[in-house]
Amino acid sequence: MKKASKLVFITIFSLILSLLLTSHVAQAQTTPFAVKVVGQNQQSIVQRKVNPGQSIKIKLLLSNNSSKNQHISVTSHTAFTGDAGIIQYNLKNPGKRYFGNVDFNRLLTGPQRITLNAHEKTTKMYTLTSPNNHFKGTILGGIYVSQLVNQQSKGNGSSKKQAYVGYTNILAYQIPIVLRQSNRIVHTKLKLKKVVCQVNNSTPVVLARIANITPTVFSRLELKTKIINQRNKKVVFQSNQKDISMAPLSYFDDHLILNKGLSAGNYILSINAQSGKRHWLFRKMFKINTKVAQATQTKNYRHHPDYVWAVIILGVAILIFMLTFVYRLGKRQR
Repeated sequence: MKKASKLVFITIFSLILSLLLTSHVAQAQTTPFAVKVVGQNQQSIVQRKVNPGQSIKIKLLLSNNSSKNQHISVTSHTAFTGDAGIIQYNLKNPGKRYFGNVDFNRLLTGPQRITLNAHEKTTKMYTLTSPNNHFKGTILGGIYVSQLVNQQSKGNGSSKKQAYVGYTNILAYQIPIVLRQSNRIVHTKLKLKKVVCQVNNSTPVVLARIANITPTVFSRLELKTKIINQRNKKVVFQSNQKDISMAPLSYFDDHLILNKGLSAGNYILSINAQSGKRHWLFRKMFKINTKVAQATQTKNYRHHPDYVWAVIILGVAILIFMLTFVYRLGKRQR
């Protein structure tokens, strides 16, 4: 019995140790490739005060950290605000999410497709040309450097024309570029464009479209949101969001998941927004129709984002119980 308890203890301990080591090794693995701006001592972000039509040089150092060839794509994209409340640079054409008149795709020239041999390091020079016209505030874009992995592992084609056919982005780096023509301060203006209540994938949500209508970039935006029943003036929903960032002249749709049963009718969306010393207060009426109201009455829409942690905590508790049991059992056998 004593040998059996020791065996169980050793098995459980080995399992925990192997899981920890596996996690550590996975985290310690380096990325297949890396990129940095030459001459930047800190974070890879390019900030320049420019004149109309001025050209600036940007040198990138690309490193292949793997034993295989890496195919790299280098493009420039206009910044926009994603629905998660973060500034993104990953779309070549952000569409209506950006309502400015500067196409950042056309400002950067240089090699767009690069092949790095195993463990190779190389530098590439790029030229960024400022818009010819005068502009107020800030223009924000970014260099988007992405890894290309060939999906066509099978097939007979070996033509050079097929060299980049079937490639997909796996890993990407974003290098923000901030352009200004003067130090004149432009005060940010936010606007609540519209409020839509609908059912997305069986989930009742309220979409609040918040737009930055000025050529400014800012962060640490905090939103305190309430939904008020217009009939009885009761608050039926509340949420607080922090650390939101917004790109110039762009918007994002704030997704408010209705996590309680609501009746059809008219409601008021109230948003208290703050970034630093700047404050905005928005109020807009919207309607919850019968379809959305019925969806709020079901339990299928409820999301449990913490269920993974609950499973982990439960598993750890079980392991602690088993270890304690084995320890006491072994102690009794002595």
